[in-house]
Amino acid sequence: MFQSTFAAELASLIGREITVYTEGYDYDGVLIAVENGVLRMSELVPGYETQTERIIVPITAISYVVPAIPVG
Repeated sequence: MFQSTFAAELASLIGREITVYTEGYDYDGVLIAVENGVLRMSELVPGYETQTERIIVPITAISYVVPAIPVG
């Protein structure tokens, strides 16, 4: 039950910049989708890189999520 509630809450953040924390890693990016028990993100890329990386994180591996606070 918690996973479906968490997935629904994550889905409300689609299109926003978030930081996802797991047991050993943290990922910064824009949330693209929440489906089939996984979260899909597009990595935030500094200006010097030419290719964005897609990040896939199982919802069960997430410790917590911090949405970026919009400025302005």
